[in-house]
Amino acid sequence: MKTYAAVLILLLAMSHTGLSEEAPPPGTVGIKSLQYKGSGCPANSAVVNISPDNLAMTAIFDQYLVESQSRGREKAECELDIELKTPPGWTYGLFCVDFRGYVALDRSVYGYQYSSYKFGSSRERRLGRMSLRGPVDKDYSELQQIPLSAAPHSNCGEDTSTLKTSMEIRNYSRDGLGLMTVDSI
Repeated sequence: MKTYAAVLILLLAMSHTGLSEEAPPPGTVGIKSLQYKGSGCPANSAVVNISPDNLAMTAIFDQYLVESQSRGREKAECELDIELKTPPGWTYGLFCVDFRGYVALDRSVYGYQYSSYKFGSSRERRLGRMSLRGPVDKDYSELQQIPLSAAPHSNCGEDTSTLKTSMEIRNYSRDGLGLMTVDSI
């Protein structure tokens, strides 16, 4: 079995994991489609771009946000279902995702961004977590990654993967405000 790795910055790039010195044949690897769903990305709320060579993609969101105006927890989620084209005998692995967005948290307000993924019917695996504590007001870029040598791979013949993301605000203040967005993945 040959192995390559998929980089999801949402770029799909080929890399070797040491099992094979050769690359898959040109044109046999690519992104076939991407579908999204969730409270943070309802239908028609995102633009998905797949590059002409089908090796890179970006999802841009206009409703993926969570906000809090009083004590408690608020959460938003988005699931990306990615269908890939892989040649017979090859597998792929996910080892990083780049999130970009905005966060504004008052004192005693905390923000979290989580990501996990799974291949086909395999179990879900945690990719990363970002934690922020108010006061903060800034744009952010968060690269969540697993060392390439530790990145699990799909089974042969599995061409689908799911990336799950969520944001949560925990507000411990009577009058504190919190806002987090994911603008792009």
